[in-house]
Amino acid sequence: MGKPVLAVDIGGVIKDSGYLTGVVPKSMESLKNLKAAGIFENIYLISQCWTPLRKLAFWWLTRHNFWDITGISLEDVRFCNWGSTKAWHAEDLGITHFVDDRPDLLVMMPSSVSHCFLFGGSYRSNGLPKRLTHVSDWDELYQELMKAPP
Repeated sequence: MGKPVLAVDIGGVIKDSGYLTGVVPKSMESLKNLKAAGIFENIYLISQCWTPLRKLAFWWLTRHNFWDITGISLEDVRFCNWGSTKAWHAEDLGITHFVDDRPDLLVMMPSSVSHCFLFGGSYRSNGLPKRLTHVSDWDELYQELMKAPP
C-alpha cells in the first residue's frame, strides 16, 4: 500500500469565504510543512468553483503566493461546478484524506477516502456522522494529518 493522498478544499479552509478575502490563519504554512514532511504522496486542491470564477480563484492563490509558499503545483488543482462531484475527483485521484468545511459534501466521499476532516465551524462531535472528524483550526488539523500512516 502506498502513501496516503491528501485533498483540501479552498474556500473556508485555505481562504476565508468569498473570492477577495484573506488567508485562513496557518493554512499555507501547514500545507508547506505537510508537503516537506513527505507523509503524503501528493497534496491536491479540490474545490467547487464555477467555470467563470476559476481565473479569479487562480488569481487569488497567485496573489497570496500560494504556489511558492506551499510547493503545491498548479497541476494539482481540480475544480468542479457542483460540490457533489468532489467525490468523483477524490476517487479518481486516490484521495485517502479529505479536508472540507461542508459536512454535506464530506459524507458523499467514497469509502476509499478513509479520513474526512470537517474544518471550522461550531459543530458538535456527537451530532456528526462517525466518519467525520471535526477540527476547529489548522493547528488541530495539522496534528491530525501528521498521524497519517507513512
